[in-house]
Amino acid sequence: MNIGLFFGTFNPVHLGHIKIISNILQQKLFDQIWIILSPRSPHKKYNLIDKNDRYHMLEIAFANYKKVIVSDVEFSLNEPNYTAITLDYLKKKYSKNNFSIIMGSDSYLTVGSWLRAKDVFKNKIYVYPRKDYIIKKIEGDTTILDLDEMEISSTLIRNKFKKEVKDVVQYLNHDVFKYINRKNLY
Repeated sequence: MNIGLFFGTFNPVHLGHIKIISNILQQKLFDQIWIILSPRSPHKKYNLIDKNDRYHMLEIAFANYKKVIVSDVEFSLNEPNYTAITLDYLKKKYSKNNFSIIMGSDSYLTVGSWLRAKDVFKNKIYVYPRKDYIIKKIEGDTTILDLDEMEISSTLIRNKFKKEVKDVVQYLNHDVFKYINRKNLY
């Protein structure tokens, strides 16, 4: 099976993430997309809400997507979570599958500083454009996806929650928004 891996802290998951996944599914690049929730990324220095809340929001956001699997595989791995280590684990446990990585151009520009970056670049990588993050040099087996630039970010949403909750509605799945408000997460 051909699996696309979409890693992230998803703090919170938003309509930009959903749009990316929807667009990639339409291109029929993968049999499934696994959304890998990272409890703690070594590159994120802000406070994260509980991983179980983030996981539940992902389940809500992708409940109607048959080819999307929300994964807590990194919950059982040491923190912080490193892509190379997770890939090792997945390739060993699911050796019959072919894994590729899906990431934004903002992340792609930093891969060179990641733990075992050379091992990460040994994988097929699909990159979606992010506003103001232009890739000038492609490494390894990388494909730049022909998608609209994603301008929404979880940081933008967290900052808007601090100011005016009604400003946030346009960026979130309705049920995710209700979950956040009910639990007063941000």
